[in-house]
Amino acid sequence: MRDYLALDLGGEPEDFTVVITPELDGSLATEAEAARRALRDAEQAQRDAAARSRDVARRLKAASLSGADIAAVLKLSTQRVSRSW
Repeated sequence: MRDYLALDLGGEPEDFTVVITPELDGSLATEAEAARRALRDAEQAQRDAAARSRDVARRLKAASLSGADIAAVLKLSTQRVSRSW
């Protein structure tokens, strides 16, 4: 594509930036945006849940629970709990 532009318009292929954007009909574009938004929301929810879990794990540790007990309370592996603090 850039080679064609360089031949047609003059210049070097590196002088041109080509961005190809598919055109979607209205309903499909809306659905695609909703899917992207849902993914972003899910990623944020996962980050929030992980932060909350780490906070609770630290508080349980401060309350003198063992790593195995914390894992049981949070329904996590002991390895994951050991990485929480």
